[in-house]
Amino acid sequence: MLCDKMRYNLPIAGIVLILILLFSMKTELSPNFDRTSLSAIAFGINTKTSASVLEYTLQAEAMIDLDPNTFRCEVHDMGCFILVPPSQKIFGKKHPKITDVKFDEETLITREICINSCFQKQYTLSAINAAQNCCMCSTGFEGFISSREIKADTSFVKAEKCRSSSTFHVYSKIRDCEKGVSKESLQQNRVGCLDIPKTLNQFMIALSSPQLLIEQCILNCEMRKYTFAIPVKQKGICLCSDSYSLFRTVDNMTQAMARCGDENNLSNSDEIVEVYRTTVNDEHCEPRRFLPPKQNKPILLASYPGSGNTWIRHLIEIATGIYTGSVYNDADLYEGDMLGGFLSAISGRTIVIKDHLFGLKISIIYTMAVLLIRNPYDATLAEFMRMNTQGHIGVANNDIFRKPGFKAFCKNQLPSFWFGITKVVLKTFVDKVVVVYFEDLVKNPIKEIRRIVEFLPKEIVGSDEESLERRLMCLNLDLAGKFKRPPRKLNSDPFDELLRGEVDKSIENMNELLLERNHPPLPHSYFYHIMNVT
Repeated sequence: MLCDKMRYNLPIAGIVLILILLFSMKTELSPNFDRTSLSAIAFGINTKTSASVLEYTLQAEAMIDLDPNTFRCEVHDMGCFILVPPSQKIFGKKHPKITDVKFDEETLITREICINSCFQKQYTLSAINAAQNCCMCSTGFEGFISSREIKADTSFVKAEKCRSSSTFHVYSKIRDCEKGVSKESLQQNRVGCLDIPKTLNQFMIALSSPQLLIEQCILNCEMRKYTFAIPVKQKGICLCSDSYSLFRTVDNMTQAMARCGDENNLSNSDEIVEVYRTTVNDEHCEPRRFLPPKQNKPILLASYPGSGNTWIRHLIEIATGIYTGSVYNDADLYEGDMLGGFLSAISGRTIVIKDHLFGLKISIIYTMAVLLIRNPYDATLAEFMRMNTQGHIGVANNDIFRKPGFKAFCKNQLPSFWFGITKVVLKTFVDKVVVVYFEDLVKNPIKEIRRIVEFLPKEIVGSDEESLERRLMCLNLDLAGKFKRPPRKLNSDPFDELLRGEVDKSIENMNELLLERNHPPLPHSYFYHIMNVT
């Protein structure tokens, strides 16, 4: 019987032998001889659609069956700091609640154990010192990593990029930890859809499983420290990748994010796969950093209040990887991860410095400027809302715009202050200014932030195109940030005709000034009311 099998398989063995001989002669036969195609022919596979997929399918490692209840925590990686003594005074805020988490001596405190322990106790920050096997929790940065005596940048530098034995790696909460991969997590972290990747590079891996589960694919990629998981259920393959290897450009990522569409079409497709973001922090995105002292000459980030200055700071920080500063020492923004807010404007350690130019005077310290402009009506409404909710994202009833205080506020702000900021910035900096419209930023944030980064000094932000694409991909996944107020609609016009006439005239005058200085014209929406009344 065994001999019968051998006789039956002999022709196949002969064919395989011939193919092997041909392969060994490939350099003589053709310099472009395709090994994958040869393998496909030998196994009767359609090379037109499956050859490149077969390549990494054959090389795939077996997927590990991980605990489906594995702890997973989504956090911002703030980097390493030296914790300040609790007795030190803090700036403008009561001392945060701080505690150290007690574990059994034999327990090895991992990142997830520390983070989950802190979050379960309603803390928003967790800090782990692996060398000391120690975990600390806090409700705020000030009094935890910084104080009046020790600023955040000093604490950051003393940590020696996580090399100091007294270093604590700090994480800021995005959402509560969970056991395993929940349906809600799958929905929140689905980035988009793309065609099945045909090839893998050295920064991607393939894992095989006869019964592929999306949850197991994500857990396996997280275990291997990859930021993206791509379950190729059609092939029983799980791909793990970083952002750049997968998308190459931020535009490709944007297309993938918009592609999934109809779920039924997706489930019936043999060529399209879903892409999921894991809980692994992308080292190209986080943590942000402080520049060395005096490295950067102060750059002004000017805007009329309510124009989205805080939001654009968030976008610039992610796109450059460098903290922004402010002249206002805003404790709420500091506790919202904007750790450059308490530094001196002349420290040279931040990339841009927020300044609303009250009094229409520009400090001589500034060397160039980013000018953010927003429709004056929308900006005034947003700023009045912020003042009446005591917060950057608070929302109140639209009735507040009917109060007498609103009209008084408008008279003090519009139109002279709104137009005045643009006039003084353009006059002071001439060609060392980039003008950005809030409305364009909302419509195409990646394009506008790319313009800003390309305007900033190359010796500070760098000139490597791949690095910029990576950071813009990070930005693409976190466009809103923590301080972008949701849009709202008004039932009536809160501005009277007299004020509107003055403001509309300022809009026309500002547009003429911008065009004279070779800047783009104001967005068409600024003139909508003017066209309706004339």
